[in-house]
Amino acid sequence: MSQIIEHRKIEHDIVLTNQDEFILHGMVVGDVSAKDMAKFTLHGLVNGNLSIEDDSKVVIHGTVSGNVICKGGKLTHYGTINGTLIRLGGEVDIKNNSIVKNH
Repeated sequence: MSQIIEHRKIEHDIVLTNQDEFILHGMVVGDVSAKDMAKFTLHGLVNGNLSIEDDSKVVIHGTVSGNVICKGGKLTHYGTINGTLIRLGGEVDIKNNSIVKNH
């Protein structure tokens, strides 16, 4: 598993897999999909949707402007979700002081 740390703007959709531990301090203009046991930590902004599948682990300290769809895995949420949090499976842990507009 490789660790990828980004401090920039990414202007396309990204798919994270079990090969990745992705830490974002920047911005994604597009959707993010975490699957196949990927690890994703967001300190920046996803200007799109975020989907979590297949035993992946996602921690949100930043903001997701679209929907967050938890189909499996684990979501730990400290930040802001401006869209809808959709729980279809997996584990969701919403911490105090986090913001979810619709859930």
